[in-house]
Amino acid sequence: MFMKTKNKQKITIGIFGFGNMGKAIFKLLKNSPQFKDSVDFLIFDAKPVKAVKNTQSVKILLKKSQLVFLCVKPQDFYKLNSFKNNQPAKTILISIMAGVKMANIKKIFFGFRVIRTMPNLALQVGQGVVGWHFDKNKFSPAEHELLEQIFSLFGLSLYLPNEKMIDSLTAVAGSGPAYIFLFADVLIKAARKLSFSQIDAEKIVMQTIIGSIIYARSLGRPNFNQLIKMVQSPGGTTQAAFNSLNISAMYQAWQKALTQAYRRAQEISDYDIK
Repeated sequence: MFMKTKNKQKITIGIFGFGNMGKAIFKLLKNSPQFKDSVDFLIFDAKPVKAVKNTQSVKILLKKSQLVFLCVKPQDFYKLNSFKNNQPAKTILISIMAGVKMANIKKIFFGFRVIRTMPNLALQVGQGVVGWHFDKNKFSPAEHELLEQIFSLFGLSLYLPNEKMIDSLTAVAGSGPAYIFLFADVLIKAARKLSFSQIDAEKIVMQTIIGSIIYARSLGRPNFNQLIKMVQSPGGTTQAAFNSLNISAMYQAWQKALTQAYRRAQEISDYDIK
């Protein structure tokens, strides 16, 4: 069982793979007031990491850590040797690997308790979306509380009662930043045609997106159709823009796009280790 952080008793969190997401998780936890004095970190990566405690042995990482984040690439995960846990109640594995289902993780890490998560890119600045699934019966209330505290640092944290829902989240939030970046790029290129410089077009579009979302969030649960109508005056500029678009086709196209993303997420997750 985990020791509660409020008692100031330290736990060890291991990070297996120190790429962009591994580094982001480390920084978020290390800089958090609730964890910085109550957690020791142990890192395993192909290259030693400066200014943190490293190990060149996965077995040592698993033995000394109460919780380990699996931050390796899926293609590298399938090349790993298997590891057996002789203390099932101790180490918890948190996978952030896209498309690697829990059953496959347990075939490599035999006897470990596994949590599967789907974080998106904005985790790196503490503004992401992270969905997570695990078997509640195998975790104590104290462990559950600690996990919620950790995931809340990543941004919006959602417990998913069914592992299959991770595929749905992948289609919406996992790929979602690319959808937003596409929309931003479209607006920036259009703004350039209206004589704005590249720098000014980028600033205008990014601030418009950020400001609009902050305003919408300030309303609690916004009705986006009503918000559109607030901006879209009859006979005005927004109406003129919308008249040039096939709005209903946009809804249909994005429903189709997310459905295709979901199907691909399912295909990737359905892979089985023999």
